[in-house]
Amino acid sequence: RFVNPISNCTYPDVLDKDLKEEEWWQGPLHPSVLAYGMSRKYTWVQTQAFHRQYNFNSINLILPNLYGPGDHFQEDRSHALGALITKFVKAKENNLPEVTVWGTGSPVREWLYVDDAVEAIMRSLTVEPFPDPVNVGVNHGVSIKELAELIKEVVGYKGQLIFDTTKPDGAPYKVMSSKKCQQIFGWLPSTNLKEGIATTVQWYYENVLKK
Repeated sequence: RFVNPISNCTYPDVLDKDLKEEEWWQGPLHPSVLAYGMSRKYTWVQTQAFHRQYNFNSINLILPNLYGPGDHFQEDRSHALGALITKFVKAKENNLPEVTVWGTGSPVREWLYVDDAVEAIMRSLTVEPFPDPVNVGVNHGVSIKELAELIKEVVGYKGQLIFDTTKPDGAPYKVMSSKKCQQIFGWLPSTNLKEGIATTVQWYYENVLKK
């Protein structure tokens, strides 16, 4: 069985509610993720073509942004959560008065802890096959502002937050419905965001900052 992880940036930009699998083709992608999102979306098309011609066995999982120990923390590779951990830890260690966050802070994002993503992949190996993609998420989003404030609290940083509105926000809303995930796997991701961030921050101190 081939387990195919697909990013939730493959959803249309026009949706402003919890993203459902049946809406996956109902509009264009956000311009900021067009090239990557379409290339990932076409991997589903490829699995379907292989299934029809060769009875290819695949499971296609749509995942939100992942985070956790072992994440990318380099400025040019990290997602918002990893980048913010880096900024807040460095600001705390160097007694900086403020941390700058890209954009307005209003976009809402969903974050999946890496262990939960692995659990979904492992469960995918034994469930009955199904052709359509399935969301694997926490069915709950936080704004970038809320995320920054949460990381600030976990890190213990006492300075100010500054939002650089000259930087792009990206798509305004990316939270997925997890109803089909519950039906297929009999399971939903369970890692609390604050606890997951705390574990990730600890890993960052022990494995990135000390190097």
